[in-house]
Amino acid sequence: MPFMKAKERARREKVGKASVERHAKNRVLKAAREQADYITVSVGRRVVDLAMLTLNLWCTNCDAALSLKFLEEEKQYGLASEFSGRCPTCLDLKKFFTSKTVPCPSGDGRSLYSVHCKAALGCLDSGVPPSPAAPVARSTPRTTSTPRPSRVRRPTSAPRPSVSPNLLALIDRTWQPNQEPNLLPTTSRLPLRGPSAHVSAAL
Repeated sequence: MPFMKAKERARREKVGKASVERHAKNRVLKAAREQADYITVSVGRRVVDLAMLTLNLWCTNCDAALSLKFLEEEKQYGLASEFSGRCPTCLDLKKFFTSKTVPCPSGDGRSLYSVHCKAALGCLDSGVPPSPAAPVARSTPRTTSTPRPSRVRRPTSAPRPSVSPNLLALIDRTWQPNQEPNLLPTTSRLPLRGPSAHVSAAL
């Protein structure tokens, strides 16, 4: 329009650009909602630190709130989970955790989740051995997590009882020295006394 003022032309261009961006955003949100209705990334229950999750459920790029409805992946580490969700406004992929992390005491750069440390301290305080508490972390579903290399430990042989080499155990629970194998033959039995002797003689 040659006779349109410069301000009006700039205003219309700005409105048209905002309309195009709004329609594109609406299409993305509609597709994300439809996908969320058919695909469920995470199911079940989680132990969640609300303060930690509240800080992570916020996009720093566009200053918008995130939602668990737009999850794309979940990695589970025992009682802790690492979620990957996409921001519905800027479509940026964000990661947020359900538990705080603390540095590993070994100093190798790894991190430990505080929920695991609290569970270990609870077992020590209540006197529960680690064997009944271990299945709590192992039974957590891991269907949505990325496969991690499993560290399989080879079964170690049970320690043999320290038995003197001069003695040999027999089936009938009698013992005999190795140096004198004919002292008590394997098929010999001790003489019975009392009522058992009469029953044995009758048989």
